[in-house]
Amino acid sequence: MHVLRSRIADRPLLSCLPQVADYLRFNLSFAVTERIRILHLDAANRLIRDEQIGEGTGTRVAMAVGPMIDRASELGSASLILVHNHPSGDPTPSRQDIELTLKISAEAGRHDIVVIDHLIVGAEKIYSFHRAGLLA
Repeated sequence: MHVLRSRIADRPLLSCLPQVADYLRFNLSFAVTERIRILHLDAANRLIRDEQIGEGTGTRVAMAVGPMIDRASELGSASLILVHNHPSGDPTPSRQDIELTLKISAEAGRHDIVVIDHLIVGAEKIYSFHRAGLLA
């Protein structure tokens, strides 16, 4: 895991998405509980911090939007990549995933923080809200 993380450290995350995907798959694809991570990025899209902010059951995890945005402001995050896994293996977003993502993006925007993407990690694939057109 340290080797995978070192491949993305101090580099613009958006220029090394395959390495980011490998890192996330290694960390989340075989977890038996749903976990939420936030990748905090600076203005040059370099990783400031990767934080797990929640862990739940095999099908859901709760999270509070306000404290998450407060933490991003505290760290000086210019942008965020939201990440969570689906222990079922299917990365297709639920209606709740979509609604929560849009809520987080709107709240982050009020603090001049951009949600670049929300990635859902499945057993073999990663779903990207940005690629699907759900985030601008």
